[in-house]
Amino acid sequence: MRTWLLPIVSLLGLGALAGTVPAHVDPLTGQDYRLFQRRDGGGDCCDWHDCRPATRPFIEAGVEMIMDRAGNKYRFDPGKVAIRPSDDGNWHLCGDAKTLKCIIAPAEG
Repeated sequence: MRTWLLPIVSLLGLGALAGTVPAHVDPLTGQDYRLFQRRDGGGDCCDWHDCRPATRPFIEAGVEMIMDRAGNKYRFDPGKVAIRPSDDGNWHLCGDAKTLKCIIAPAEG
């Protein structure tokens, strides 16, 4: 085997030993975001770092909004609600500070 291939093969082997990608779990609520799928067929709600707790939807200036704990506000879009409800009974959202990718709602949401 060529010497320059050895580090690559070693890294690939370590990845296999490590198993699956570590869970994206919110440290405050314990919500594990791994199993949530987007309703639009776009795949996972979460990029392993972009999901977080949110407020329940509220009306601001006649528009339904949802907000994360950092104060980022997004227009609530029912089409972005994940296929399954949250495990912890709370609201969560996924995306960056500008783009809302997915909303994870509690069962009653």
